[in-house]
Amino acid sequence: MTPTMRRNTIIILLLSALALYQYYQVTNQSGNDSTQAIEGLPWQIELLPQGKSRVFGVVLGQSTMADAFAVLGKDYELAIISMLDEQGALEAYYPRYLAGVLTGKLILAAQIDKTQLQAIRKRATRIDYTGSGAKKFRLHQDDIATAKSLPVATITFIPTTNFDEEIIMMRFGKPDRRIQTNDNTEHYLYRERGLDIIHNKKGKEVLQYVAPSQFNRLSDALN
Repeated sequence: MTPTMRRNTIIILLLSALALYQYYQVTNQSGNDSTQAIEGLPWQIELLPQGKSRVFGVVLGQSTMADAFAVLGKDYELAIISMLDEQGALEAYYPRYLAGVLTGKLILAAQIDKTQLQAIRKRATRIDYTGSGAKKFRLHQDDIATAKSLPVATITFIPTTNFDEEIIMMRFGKPDRRIQTNDNTEHYLYRERGLDIIHNKKGKEVLQYVAPSQFNRLSDALN
């Protein structure tokens, strides 16, 4: 068995064990046993009325950034991230996030129009650079409250554990569409869940979530 096959086998066994022991016993103050579910896993997408969904405790397109911070915690960086000459996106970045029992990176993108984004970007107090070379515009103090009041448009989760095809199928089911964009990258599209899993043979997988009613935002970019 190759090292890659051995690693995948271990991951599958761990996820299978997680599925079998999804519920575990805890003792409450009265001394009685009660059952508590493991929450916040990447495949736990709650579908809501009017084409909305809740992921990691955040209702996409409805919860504000401040609402999300109250659920996800305060260990985030808030900035406008821009590649090259792009306008960029207003994002909150969690470098170490625990999704149920899985660790990874979490990124929340705010729903904001171009005019407002440009205005906030112009007032940035400092410009830093990420490891990928993207520009990071630090928000002016006066714009932070505005940023927190904006709805969360998308959530991106980059798990530390690699998800191969077998794991994706086991945890998320069969996708509605699969689109190969290059030799190493394939998109698994789940329209009803508002999810795009980007499977990378030579890198980390990326899970992108939007409200199901806004799914075309993900799929149209691939056509």
